[in-house]
Amino acid sequence: MKRKKHFLIRTALALFMVLCSTMGWGQGNVTITRSSFPSGTGYTSSTWNATASTGETITGTSNLFLTTVAYIQIGGTQIPHPYNSTAIPGAITKIEITMPGSGSLRAWTPSVSASTEITSASEGTKLAAKTFTSNSGTLSWDLDAADNYRYFYLQAGGNTNIAEIKITYQVVAACQTSDLAFTNTTVSRDISTGTYTQTATSTNGTTPITYTSSDETVATVNQNTGEVNFVTAGTVTITATQAEGTHNATLYCTGTATYDLTITSSAPSLVITGAADHGDSCIGTPITETYTITNSGNSSAGGLTVVSDNSQFVVSNLSATTVPGSNGTVTFDVTFTPTSAGVQNATITVQSSTSGSNVATFDITGTGNTTVDPALATSAATSISATEATLNGDITSLGTCLSNPLTEKGFVYGTSVNPEFSGGTFLTDGTAATGVFDATVTTLSPATTYYYKAYVMDGTGQYYFSNELSFTTTLDAPVATAATNITPAGFTANWNAVTGADSYVLEVNQVSGSITPNVTVVGWTFPNNPDDNIADDGIIDNLNKLITTNANGVSYVPISSSNTSAATTTGGWNSGSGSKYWQVSFTTLGINNMKLSSAQRSSNTGPKDFKVQYSLNNTSWADVPGATITVENDWIGGVLTSIVLPSDCDNQPTVYLRWIMTSNLQVNSGNVAAGGTSAIDEILIIGDQGTFSSTPVSGSPFTVTAPATSYDVTGLNPDSNYTYTVKAVKGAVESAVSNTITVTTAPAPASTTYAGGSWTNGAPNSPDTDAVISENYNGAGFTAKDITVSSGAALTITSTETITAANITVEDNANFIQEDGSTLTLTGTMTLNKNATSDATKYVFWSSPVQNQNVYGIYPAGTPQFVMTYNSDTDLYPTVANPTIAAAGVGYSVKVPVSATAAQFTGAPNSGDVIVNLDHVANANGNTWNLIGNPYPSNLNLQSLYNGGGIGSSIYFWDNISATNTTQQQAATTWAVYNAANGTWSNTGNAGLGIDGNNNLVKPGQGFIVQATAPSITFTNAMRSAATANFINKGMNPGEGKFWLKLATPSGTQFQTAITYGGGALNTLEAFDSKVMSVGANGIYSYLGADKLAIQGRDYFVNTDVVILGNKHSASGQYTFSLAGKTGLFDAGQAIYLKDKQTNIYTNLQTDSYTFLSDALEQQDRFEIVYQPQAALGTAETVKTETVVYKDGDHFTVKASEKILSIEVYDASGRHIGTVKPDSTTAQVTVGSRGMYLLKIKTVNSETVKKVIK
Repeated sequence: MKRKKHFLIRTALALFMVLCSTMGWGQGNVTITRSSFPSGTGYTSSTWNATASTGETITGTSNLFLTTVAYIQIGGTQIPHPYNSTAIPGAITKIEITMPGSGSLRAWTPSVSASTEITSASEGTKLAAKTFTSNSGTLSWDLDAADNYRYFYLQAGGNTNIAEIKITYQVVAACQTSDLAFTNTTVSRDISTGTYTQTATSTNGTTPITYTSSDETVATVNQNTGEVNFVTAGTVTITATQAEGTHNATLYCTGTATYDLTITSSAPSLVITGAADHGDSCIGTPITETYTITNSGNSSAGGLTVVSDNSQFVVSNLSATTVPGSNGTVTFDVTFTPTSAGVQNATITVQSSTSGSNVATFDITGTGNTTVDPALATSAATSISATEATLNGDITSLGTCLSNPLTEKGFVYGTSVNPEFSGGTFLTDGTAATGVFDATVTTLSPATTYYYKAYVMDGTGQYYFSNELSFTTTLDAPVATAATNITPAGFTANWNAVTGADSYVLEVNQVSGSITPNVTVVGWTFPNNPDDNIADDGIIDNLNKLITTNANGVSYVPISSSNTSAATTTGGWNSGSGSKYWQVSFTTLGINNMKLSSAQRSSNTGPKDFKVQYSLNNTSWADVPGATITVENDWIGGVLTSIVLPSDCDNQPTVYLRWIMTSNLQVNSGNVAAGGTSAIDEILIIGDQGTFSSTPVSGSPFTVTAPATSYDVTGLNPDSNYTYTVKAVKGAVESAVSNTITVTTAPAPASTTYAGGSWTNGAPNSPDTDAVISENYNGAGFTAKDITVSSGAALTITSTETITAANITVEDNANFIQEDGSTLTLTGTMTLNKNATSDATKYVFWSSPVQNQNVYGIYPAGTPQFVMTYNSDTDLYPTVANPTIAAAGVGYSVKVPVSATAAQFTGAPNSGDVIVNLDHVANANGNTWNLIGNPYPSNLNLQSLYNGGGIGSSIYFWDNISATNTTQQQAATTWAVYNAANGTWSNTGNAGLGIDGNNNLVKPGQGFIVQATAPSITFTNAMRSAATANFINKGMNPGEGKFWLKLATPSGTQFQTAITYGGGALNTLEAFDSKVMSVGANGIYSYLGADKLAIQGRDYFVNTDVVILGNKHSASGQYTFSLAGKTGLFDAGQAIYLKDKQTNIYTNLQTDSYTFLSDALEQQDRFEIVYQPQAALGTAETVKTETVVYKDGDHFTVKASEKILSIEVYDASGRHIGTVKPDSTTAQVTVGSRGMYLLKIKTVNSETVKKVIK
């Protein structure tokens, strides 16, 4: 048989006792460790074999046994080792073997009995073999104490060194009865001896003994020595106690011993008894306690005195001065009246005059209290609604030493801080007592912040207030109602007013997808089957949903005379306001616009008042608008029908509804009884089901100011689905969302017209609707099929807006304008119509307002014979080929193919910046003229064009009906002229495109000649205008004005020239003057030196001014001068005299025209314009008054060659600021702040205006 190497470890009880003697005896975990294995007597090959200093070597096959030992020295060098073995005195829980090197061990435990000694492997149960293959380490086995193993041995798998063996065990040991005793159990001593000592003895000589006295008023004992000190006559029991302990390896149980000690006295023996603590008392408030003096001596004690060593404790009412012996008694009182706060102490001393009597003392105490106010706190308000809230408080102390007791508790609340001082409302809530309390306040204002405090009050009206908290009431959710005024582009959203709301937030969404209306989402009808708490109807995900209640168990009771039943519960509803409810939950994914119906009934003693609330998390609840219920003892009063659920409930994974009590009232009267019954039935939730998405419409959400309860939603798509909801707002408070209203807009109309400030069939919002603009429109963008802008109207796409259309037609005298930042989406083309009045073979300056326009294709009635551009180098108009695509902003001279035929431009409209290159370097003839034109399908502001730079102030327009000219190359022609520096037109009557001389605009398609001052000119959208022909006049200065002279020929043709005064012009050739481009067969002009002017700008007006006129006639006949227009001082009545120097006739053109006969000729000095009548001029006509103005310091000096009658002073805006009447040839004028001023100087024979600058 193969030999095995075993190492059996047995540990004796004696070993255990030695190890545990220093740590007590009893139940617990004990660890014994052996880390030294010395050789010595008694060790054989069958026990220990010490072969190495680092550990015990287990060799080969022997079974090695460790026999019982008497004791063990941890780290010692020798172990006496009796051979008999005893079990370890406890259940082994862990074996740990530390090895200095590699090795293999297996542990064995008994197999027969846990407490059976193992003598061979056959008697053991092997545990897991464990191998350690590296450097030193520990192998361990954990055992269950419940197995109660007391032995084990180790089997080595080869030569193995063990450095340490550690055994942990759990032990419950039995103890030996203590023999603790006193020698004398009855002892008597006279008090005069003072002390007595008797000690107890026991076999347990190790554990200390302690002593106690049964009555320390008779005798005290030293707990360590047992010495008794006598206090008074009497009998006490002295007890000795020795704790459990080990002595000489024996565990002794706890022991006690007693003896009775009687103390006798022939002299009086006094003792004081009574309350040692007077307790608490307010300062100045007395508390009295009675004390007893007992004489246990055999003789009486006379001449008693009782004193206190603290004046706050006063002795009184000593019942006798002599106390008899043999336990006689007398009494006295001690009154504690604290004078300061805190614990107060005193010693009461009793003495007797009787010889031999003792002195008795007694220590007493009491606590003085100062006044402490009640302690109370305000807690957060709960159950807050639009008009109600529950206030909460907590009284933790009623205070101490108050002047008057508390009688009342409650709350004060109001809309201002510190409501107790600012008109708040006091709400009483019963008698003051510690603990939490609450009160419900009603008739509050919605969306209002309230401040509140808890209070207590005493009988005199003295209040004590807590901290201040606040809450804000809610707003009721609006109830949205059906939409009205439904059109293809919008509708009117409606809702009910909410009390307290300042405004409403309206959210409108377009809904796309398919919808099935009025689908049953979930329902409970309780048809009296075993699963009546499970939903009976609904979408598939809701068919497993339950109804529950937290009041009591639910039964399903048939309704009388019917086979159906209702969910019913009896009991548990009492005191349920705000806490007891019926509840259901369900999913609403894919569901919108839900409505709730239900029916409730209660017994006469059951709950009466309910409301429905919803939640999305079963924690935060909100009221369902309109779902307040008053239940009766029938199925009539408690019915809800199609109550709209808030849109918060739409499309949610889970929605919770509960029917919760709102009061404790029962159906009859009084409060709900403990056995009151509530029932619910016919719960039905329906809604619209479908796959849809919601997108907010432009501008949503909309803010609507109360009291309005409707809003016109516009800009919608026709025949489309929309939803809207409403929230009420007051300040920072928003209500819950209303129910959802679904609206389908009307189908798109065939056409709609913008007139009278609105659309006849709603704003176009469909590619199937035509739109007609019959008056100016610059509103919201829209979508239409074909758009027509009628004559006299303008369509403006404002910045950020978009208009989408297939085609656009702009009629004659109409405008189409795009602002920067706007968008035009045009899938087709724009057509711009122009009604021309030119005769055939005449020429018109055209400029295309659209892209890709062939200039030869402008006239639908025919193709022009010639289309020409202008060459500034040759001053001629070369012909261009057909086709020629018009460049934006470039002018073309087009020969009219048919008299009075209309022109038409078709293409994408020009918009944005248009840059036109100019010939700006003068040729040999000094020519820098360029033919350009309006590039837009709208009016162009010439003033803005000039202000943009790049051109001179004079702008020329071809006269296409002058005389008999039929070719463009003929130099003899006339022009309409606009001077952009002073905003004046001349010869507008001959402009073939119908230029209005009263404004600065030219119409679409208009071409014109400009003189370049830069390499290019830029047209911008800002230059476009839809304005009609209105002249906008600034504040008139007294020396400013304009007038137009008109010359009519015998054939009826009319020509004009213009004279302007003021605006900064000087009487020299400058930007305010426009030369005549060329004088045709007929014409009129003015002279400035040798220059012929179509428009002449003059300095500020003086009535002595003279303007020389020139005139040309193509045939003999009758010609007529008249006024064509006037502004400023001439419009105010200043006379304009035409002087015919040939006839010496003066004609006031303000009131008359002048007709004369002339041959075909050109006259350059026959006519003049003067401003005084012939009689006023008289012989002084050749006399000119000299007037000089110059600055002299802070004022201006005026000198004239004749007496100055008056000087009127005007500021730059034309405001009259003062008059000086010097009546002298010299005057001084003082003005205020810096700026430009006009001086109107009137002398004896003249009147002049001078401009001065300070």
